[in-house]
Amino acid sequence: MAEAVLQVKNVNLKFPLYSAESRSFRNAIRNVALGSRIGVNSAGKGAVEALRDINLSLYGGDRLGLVGSNGAGKTTLLKLLAGIYAPTQGGVLRNGIVTTLFDIGLGMDGDATGLENIYLASYLRGMQKRNINDITDEIVEFAELHEFIHMPVRTYSAGMATRLAFSLATAFTPDILLVDEVFGTGDAKFIKKSEKRMADLMSNARVLVIASHNTEIIKKFCNKALLMRSGQQIKLGDVDDILSLHASEV
Repeated sequence: MAEAVLQVKNVNLKFPLYSAESRSFRNAIRNVALGSRIGVNSAGKGAVEALRDINLSLYGGDRLGLVGSNGAGKTTLLKLLAGIYAPTQGGVLRNGIVTTLFDIGLGMDGDATGLENIYLASYLRGMQKRNINDITDEIVEFAELHEFIHMPVRTYSAGMATRLAFSLATAFTPDILLVDEVFGTGDAKFIKKSEKRMADLMSNARVLVIASHNTEIIKKFCNKALLMRSGQQIKLGDVDDILSLHASEV
């Protein structure tokens, strides 16, 4: 039997409540209002239950769409799959390189130049210098930065910085691609260009997991869907069946 590219086994995720810190407490209450639940952790302290009893096995060619209302746990699950959150119980197995398309500017160094950020991101992916040189021109060209690539990123406009971040994030074909909504960035010309690049990336990844409220996106790119509610998986199955079930609940 083929080995799973991405596997989630009996995962629960809880965030502790810090009552002495009002901001953390307010955030926890906000999470509850969005669908999470307050419980008690193993130390006997209050905790917000963000995900409960998640089990998934995705193989090469699987394209999974996460479906559910706001606060259902879709983004939290994506961050768990990416390794941003560690499960409180259970485990996540990732067989391959993971690329995320959410918070794409996270990790960029504002004091470094655009070119230096390209090298930094590439080194973090384990690339050798000679291979980075091969892709640098394409990234710069796609981001439309050219003469600005040797300037510190903190001097960029918001649009320029986002174009660089997007071009970097989509320059590498991953084994596992995690997407939180499909987005375009910049002017109309760049949005059109970025949409094609996104489509190519999603088609070429071994496994895709995408959260989106756009049912047409889910239908176009996914071959299975998972309905979520209050941090729990309700049903995993055929895209049309899951979308119909979700529509009947809204």
